[in-house]
Amino acid sequence: MQWNHLNRILAASLLVFSAQVAADCDYLDATPQPDWVTQPKAPEGFYTGIGSVRIEDDDFAGSVPIAKQQAISDLAASIKVRVQNQLTITEAMNSSGESTRDMESLSTLTVDNTLEFVEVDEIWLDREECILWARVKVTEESVTKQKEATYAQQLYTEFDTALDNTDNPNLSFSDRQDSLNTATDLLKQIAFDALPKVQASTAQSQLQAAQDRMNQLAQTFSEGKALLENLRQAKLNYNNAKSSDARAEAAMNAKQIGMRIQQIAPINQQLGLAEQALFELADIDLASNNNCAALTRLQTITNSSQNDAYRSQAEEQLSSLECSAEGRRQAAVRNTIEAQNIRLWCGSQTGGQLQYWAKACDKMREWVNEFGGVVVSSKKVTPEQLDSLDSFEGKDGALDFIVYAGGEVQSRDNPSNPNGKDYRFSGDVTQSAHNPNTTLMIDRFNGMTGWNPVGEAFALDLLAINLVKRFEVKLGGALTP
Repeated sequence: MQWNHLNRILAASLLVFSAQVAADCDYLDATPQPDWVTQPKAPEGFYTGIGSVRIEDDDFAGSVPIAKQQAISDLAASIKVRVQNQLTITEAMNSSGESTRDMESLSTLTVDNTLEFVEVDEIWLDREECILWARVKVTEESVTKQKEATYAQQLYTEFDTALDNTDNPNLSFSDRQDSLNTATDLLKQIAFDALPKVQASTAQSQLQAAQDRMNQLAQTFSEGKALLENLRQAKLNYNNAKSSDARAEAAMNAKQIGMRIQQIAPINQQLGLAEQALFELADIDLASNNNCAALTRLQTITNSSQNDAYRSQAEEQLSSLECSAEGRRQAAVRNTIEAQNIRLWCGSQTGGQLQYWAKACDKMREWVNEFGGVVVSSKKVTPEQLDSLDSFEGKDGALDFIVYAGGEVQSRDNPSNPNGKDYRFSGDVTQSAHNPNTTLMIDRFNGMTGWNPVGEAFALDLLAINLVKRFEVKLGGALTP
């Protein structure tokens, strides 16, 4: 007999007795008290539960679901007792403890989840006391299947959580590796046959993807962690230096190591190494009375890190620092360029021919040197680079700065000039900055110089002189939120 069948019987009973006065609790026909009320014994192959409720305020219909729920609660408790009794035997027989954990989980899950496939076995109305009794039952087989499914679901939930933790930026890398090991062990225990909505192949693919990701990060983390120790030693050397030259050398060494950490383990990998490096460098900046540089490094953490603890620490330090917008911009540029190797790519194209733009590279080199960078090469920009700026990737840990101008040199008659003409450049200009991991800045615009009486080449020279300042402003703006 199912629940809806019971409801139909009870509803019919209500109709039959609706015209009667219920003063004597005559909602159902009078029948002798069944044995199961006082001597509960489950039929073979079943679990049973018994519930009762006193009918008050003539509310028979409202008492029915209460009796049902009482019976279900009793059924769940009886199943728990049965499982606990089995658990005692299991503990005595099992030395590894694995089965013990399974049984403990099952005993909890059986009670905490709604039982399925429960049937109403019998109901009885004690008319003298006006108490409605109900007995429900469920097969042992269905309980076993439900326990298996519920337990498998819990294991899968733990597996899913462990997988999520492998990519959790608030956990240390070692804890993330432990989570991967946990997920690997859990996958072996899950009975996917009991989880029709979850495919074993899908879970295996998810685990494999996490393993691949963690394996790739493991080497990066190892290399970055060693560099971080070197950075901390460089900071210690800075703090212990006896002369200004020694302090400057130690600071430059620390910044070079910090830059390397940002390159191999950038903050978007969420390994925590980049954040720790930035904190160390910010300490050196503050010791050097360079609040703007420290502020910029700390803002990088608050804007890019997903680790709550690192962000909170950076925000706390930022609350006591002040710096102008111009100071932040220049500090951001310096933090990016200082102690860094930089490749310059310069090109100009007038009259259909792409050439090395010497003046642009010369002015860029002067500017890079002012910010503490090191130009390791200056070459003609290639058409391939210009065509793929959005996806341009550097290499060897260096920054790449690209400057290009393409257009025409215009002229006009001017009798007051010795050569009788003025000249200016008009065309499209592109500037960009790239590190090995990301494009830092791309600036495209239409450029035009003022008229000059010197010559065509000088028109491009004037453009190169003006571009350097714009390059700095655009790069600083891209680096400063």
